[in-house]
Amino acid sequence: MRLFSITLLVLCLACSCMAWNPKEYFDQYADKVGHFGIGGTVAGFSVLKLGASPGSALLNTVIVGFAKEQFDQNFGGHADIWDFIFTIAGGVLIAL
Repeated sequence: MRLFSITLLVLCLACSCMAWNPKEYFDQYADKVGHFGIGGTVAGFSVLKLGASPGSALLNTVIVGFAKEQFDQNFGGHADIWDFIFTIAGGVLIAL
C-alpha cells in the first residue's frame, strides 16, 4: 500500500511539473491537470510526511485550493470553480 501511495505521489508531482508550461506539454486543459496534481501532492505530503489522517489531508487540500483561487481573484486573475474542484479531486484520490 505504501509503494502504491508513493507511486501516486510521484505521478502527481510529475503532472504538476509538466503543466508548468501548458503550451508545450498540454492543450487547453493543462491548468486542470496541474490543479489535480497539486491536490494529490498536498494530500500525499500531508499523509506521508506529516502523518495526517485522510480527513485532515483532504482538509489541507481544500484549504490550499481555496487559497489559490482567492489569490487568483485578488491578483489579476479570476477564480474558477473547476480549478477548485480538480484540486480537491486530486486530494481525494490520494487521501482516500
